[in-house]
Amino acid sequence: MIDIRYLRSEPDTVRELMARRNKPELIGLLDEALGFDGRMREITAERDAIRQQVNELSKQVGALRRARHQAAHVVTHHLLHARLA
Repeated sequence: MIDIRYLRSEPDTVRELMARRNKPELIGLLDEALGFDGRMREITAERDAIRQQVNELSKQVGALRRARHQAAHVVTHHLLHARLA
């Protein structure tokens, strides 16, 4: 088992070590693993960016709901005072 962090940091060294085993299919698998790892890291970054956007939108929705509630309260208050006057 090869540690992915080691494979990321030393891919040429790992390739050389695998080449010594006289199994060329291992080198292909290493390259494939690096490709999958790179894609996973891209997807993770995209996911994190989307989460950040969702969190920001959630904050905005909450603020708008509070503002709407406060506005409704103010309108109700003014209507009641207008009826009493």
